[in-house]
Amino acid sequence: MFARFATFARPALVNGVPGVVTAPEGQPVSVMGLTFGDGKIVEIDILADPVRLARLDLEVLDG
Repeated sequence: MFARFATFARPALVNGVPGVVTAPEGQPVSVMGLTFGDGKIVEIDILADPVRLARLDLEVLDG
């Protein structure tokens, strides 16, 4: 479903933790928050609800 947005994925801080934001034309459409343990990703939380996305504290890291 989200494969078409892959080219717009950028590393980001999502509420202060590592993640990925997908934002075509600068407008976030999905966010993945990553949880790490023992140097591995142990949990991935994906959010695509526009109302909840608007409330997140996002900081895109590349640039």
